[in-house]
Amino acid sequence: MFGGQLRSLHLSNLNIPLRRLQNILRACPNLRSARITQNLTCYGEEVESLPVVVVMPHLRSLRLRGSRAMQFLLENVRTPTLSRLDVEWDQRNDCVTLFPYLEAFLSQSPSVEELILRDVIPTEDALMRLILNNAHITRLVITMSWGPGYVITDRTFDLLKECRVLPQLDKLVIHGGLDVKDEVIAAMIASRSEPHLLSGSQAPTGTRLNHVLLSRGIPMASDVVAELERRYPGASISGGKRFLYQA
Repeated sequence: MFGGQLRSLHLSNLNIPLRRLQNILRACPNLRSARITQNLTCYGEEVESLPVVVVMPHLRSLRLRGSRAMQFLLENVRTPTLSRLDVEWDQRNDCVTLFPYLEAFLSQSPSVEELILRDVIPTEDALMRLILNNAHITRLVITMSWGPGYVITDRTFDLLKECRVLPQLDKLVIHGGLDVKDEVIAAMIASRSEPHLLSGSQAPTGTRLNHVLLSRGIPMASDVVAELERRYPGASISGGKRFLYQA
């Protein structure tokens, strides 16, 4: 009865069937923000009989944390004006299982600008595909705590050197999972900070990258840091285990 008046919804530490969650969302069509951080219960007999897709036309911010049951939420909710998506999976195997559903969800959320992914990326190929398919992202935050393997290598940063990829990217934060050469990181920053160096098909049409934070576990080489400081005297640069570049 009063769901239409709600603008924000936070469901936490609750075990409820998916059907009930969908009914709650259907009753709150004017939500601007939602946080669903719970272990949703999913009964086999309910999966095929879930209600039709729920459209949240005004939802701007969505935080999801859970496990495999989130598949059915990603499949059955549409957020055409969503600008901020924050996703976290509870189990490592969920990365592989749920990533295709996350990709499909993003393809139907063309307004997402800020994307926060916590233990979501299964492989580097998956990450690169996501980057290529979501050109509207301006702030990208990735956390990888599963370790000890490395998922993000020079390949991803070589891709990001192309300013046609994520042309509006302003902020890049990556915690863990990194195995990228210092020189490749510096080259990526240069390609997005000095557009006059690029020409032809690589000519940038978007935003300058202003913030880079990388938690790598090893400090950046002093000579690479010194070169960055020389090229960008007005920037704040720290070459420690948490590399920071702030234009």
